[in-house]
Amino acid sequence: DFALRLEPSVTLAQTSDEVTLTATLTADGSPLEGRTIRFRVSSEGSPDPATGSATTDEDGRAAFAFTNTDADVTNTVTAWWDINGNGVQDPGELADTSQVRWVSSVSGDLTLQGGVGGSDPNYTVPESALAGSSTVTTQARCDLSPDTPTGIPVLLHFESTGGATARWSGATTASTAGTTSVTTGSGNVATANLILVDGADGNSYTVRCYLDYGVTGVAESTDPLLDTVTIRVTNGS
Repeated sequence: DFALRLEPSVTLAQTSDEVTLTATLTADGSPLEGRTIRFRVSSEGSPDPATGSATTDEDGRAAFAFTNTDADVTNTVTAWWDINGNGVQDPGELADTSQVRWVSSVSGDLTLQGGVGGSDPNYTVPESALAGSSTVTTQARCDLSPDTPTGIPVLLHFESTGGATARWSGATTASTAGTTSVTTGSGNVATANLILVDGADGNSYTVRCYLDYGVTGVAESTDPLLDTVTIRVTNGS
């Protein structure tokens, strides 16, 4: 039971950005290492490079990066397992596709809704609200522009100072830093709940929103930073 998946299945990219797509090859759900994956980009605009190949690593993953200098075009990227090594996509060879929409600019507006005071981009939370076992939950919203296509992979990341801790909903343990992977829905908005667990006056949390090219779950140098907000812990009520 072999499977090949190319991610992200769709993404927005700013012209001249380098977009990395990742193909994952598995057999019965287990990664296949050392297999040749080839990539081909459709001809819209000026994709560079238009073809490529990579060998799957121990996680069954093979990456391909390319750019395009032309806006308002969409490239279809095809990845296939070149079983016989002839460089051609033959019948029966596993394949998957992804769409990359190139635009002149990509932006994202990160805001917090509920649970905290202040206003974008500087928010506050009273120290008293985090006393004892009390927590504060706020929703992080990263609103991408343009509004289409949707289903764009986004990373929301927080880091705290002074030993303050928090966690994203779904995480079981609070820490001083954490990342969650989400995709945009209606209006090209990605959301996740951030739970502030503890903190003292003067501590702060920095929250950032990134596009997640390659859907790696970690912010890489090629993942554009869209916006940043901060939450400061105060001694007020």
